[in-house]
Formats: sequence, C-alpha cells, structure tokens
Amino acid sequence: MMMVLLAPAGFAQVEVCLNEDEVALANLVNQLRKQNDREIVSLSASLSYVADVHVKDLYLHHNPLGQCNLLSWSDKGRWTACCIEGSNLECMHDKPFELTQYKSKGYELIFYQNTQVTSGLAFNAWKESAQAQKLILQQGRYSDKQWQAMGVAIFDGYASIWFGELIDKAGEPLSCDEMQKRKEKQKGAASDEKATEGKVQYYVIVASHRNEKDAQKEIAAFQEQDYEAITLKSGSNYRVAVGPYDGFDNATKIKEALTTVKRKPWILKADEE
Repeated sequence: MMMVLLAPAGFAQVEVCLNEDEVALANLVNQLRKQNDREIVSLSASLSYVADVHVKDLYLHHNPLGQCNLLSWSDKGRWTACCIEGSNLECMHDKPFELTQYKSKGYELIFYQNTQVTSGLAFNAWKESAQAQKLILQQGRYSDKQWQAMGVAIFDGYASIWFGELIDKAGEPLSCDEMQKRKEKQKGAASDEKATEGKVQYYVIVASHRNEKDAQKEIAAFQEQDYEAITLKSGSNYRVAVGPYDGFDNATKIKEALTTVKRKPWILKADEE
C-alpha cells in the first residue's frame, strides 16, 4: 500500500493507503471492541504507515527461525534496529515517533504464516490469544490505556496492527481505490502540464523478472529506501522501474546513484512502456 496523504500544516506527509482486506481487519477489531463495551478506534494514517513499513521490513529481512521475534526491526532502514527476544519493548514503542509525527508510544500485534495472510486469519489468531485480546480490549496491564488511534497493514505472510493513545493529527488513511483515483487525477493534471511545457518523463529500469512476486519483492526494497517504484509488463517479463522522472538528465542522475543494484540500470522513455 502506498500513497501521499496530505497532512495538516506542521505535520509531515504520510504515504499510506488501505486495501479492502486491511479495512476489513480494522472493522473486525472494532466489532470485537463493541461486543466488549469498548469504543471503536479511529484509523490512523501515521500508525498504518508504521505498520506498512514494519511488515515490509519483516518480509524482506526477518528470519522466522532466528532468535529475534516478530516485534524486531532490521538494520536496513531509517529507524533504530533492534532484536527483541523478551520484554525489551521500548524499541517497538518508539517506532511511531521515529517514523512519523505521531508523538506517542505505539503498541503492536504481529501475525505471521508462511502463506498469504488474510484479515480473517490474522484476526482469528489474535481473538484466540488471551494476550492479544488484552491489548485489543485494554485489559490486564493495558487497563490504564485509552486507544485513540489504530493502524493496520497486511503484506504477503504478515499482518500488523498498532494502537496509540493520541488522536492522529495526520488524519485517517484513504482507501487504495480512493488513492488510485487521486493519483489518476493528479497524473492527468501533470500530463496536461507537461504537454504544455514540452517535458518528457523517463523511468530507470533496475531489474526484470519472470515472476511478478519477485518483482514486487524488489519494489518493496526500493520503496523502503524512499524510491517510487512500479512494475512495467514487457512480454512475459515484469520490469522493476524507478520513477518516472522529468527529463533524461534527471533520470540519468538517479541511474548513476543506484550503485548497489545487481544489474546495470538503463533508462526507458515513459511513452515507450
């Protein structure tokens, strides 16, 4: 999930949107809360962004057979790395204000299985866990908490849900359908402007895969480094493209900066996709 959500003045932009299954997961959690006389919790753009970053970090870098549990974070991003083995949870609590303008501790539940995860699978696992239920329903050691914000993300075999005690001033995330409509509208406006200015856009092609899943995995790695990346279909192959960029010179600068890619990047004109 990936979009630019405009935050209020004084707050950073948050890139996140929720697909149907992620919205369904949030709804299931709120239904459980209502059944237990708890207030529903508003979705949070900031906490959903943190959840999205974490599930992709786990997908790319976590060893399910290693000693670090699923609340851990790798040393491959712009956050404080940590290997969580027990109750040393400050690293987890700090992630919302490390990654966003959300100035409160975060509390996370993670679910993993080695096949595709759905909202129902993750929710049922948490519902059957006494410890997870206590966090969702503010019971036990969480009885002094009041959840005001919730973030969700599902990616491949991972699902994440975050809770926080402050209202998120960045607002709620859009659905990915709404995001797509906004992007298409923005793209149309940008195309009109570029046509007027005579600008041409270019992609930097960094890889080509036979398997779409392999391409998506590489895209996730580039997005983790704050590059905008997409797949471009070419026959039976899936190209991994970074961009687009205005002008050949701008694309060339990005190409020269990508020194760690496995194969030599090359530049593709946007209208030749």
